[in-house]
Amino acid sequence: MKHKKLTQDRVVYFINYVMLAVFLIIVLYPLIYIISCSFSSGDALMSGKVKLFPVEPTLQSYRAVFKYKSIYGILELDCLYTRRNSHQYGSYIVCSLPSFP
Repeated sequence: MKHKKLTQDRVVYFINYVMLAVFLIIVLYPLIYIISCSFSSGDALMSGKVKLFPVEPTLQSYRAVFKYKSIYGILELDCLYTRRNSHQYGSYIVCSLPSFP
């Protein structure tokens, strides 16, 4: 009886690990893709060459965003709101860049 229970536990653990791996891929792939897009050139991005790793790496996107001085005020407010409201969620949230239309 004890041997059968151990086998069932192994099956459950295996299923749990497989599901964890699938969820990890589902979460990490879009994150890595967005970071790769931010470091890739605009031409490579528009032609669809970027899949997982940056193509023709450049910092041109970051230079364009930080060229505008108003971004610093927006980031400051974003961090302030995040710090003020993070106690509601029980953990501190990392400040993120706001999206621009």
